[in-house]
Amino acid sequence: MNRTELQSQTLAKAATDSAFRQQLIRDPREAIAQAFGVLLPSNLEISIIEESPTRLCLVLPPATSNELSEADLSDVSGGVWRKSPVAGPNWDDREPL
Repeated sequence: MNRTELQSQTLAKAATDSAFRQQLIRDPREAIAQAFGVLLPSNLEISIIEESPTRLCLVLPPATSNELSEADLSDVSGGVWRKSPVAGPNWDDREPL
C-alpha cells in the first residue's frame, strides 16, 4: 500500500468508524497498524488534526527549490562563444570565452 492509498483508506475508515477515529486521534501509529497491518517507520512523524466548524486545516506539501542541482546545471550548460551564426559569416571560428 502506498502513501496515497493509506491516507485515502485511513480517512474513509475514520469517517465511518468512530472507535477507529478516536484511536487515530490518540495513537495514530497503533490505529493504522491495527486497522491496515501497516507498520510505519518510527522516524515518521504523524500528525492528526480534526477539523471543526471553526478550524480549517491546510496541508502543505514539502517545499521545493527552483534552483538547479549541480548535476542539472551540468546537463544543461553548453558554454558561451564569442562568435555566433548571427555575428557573421565566420561563426565556425568559435573561441570560448
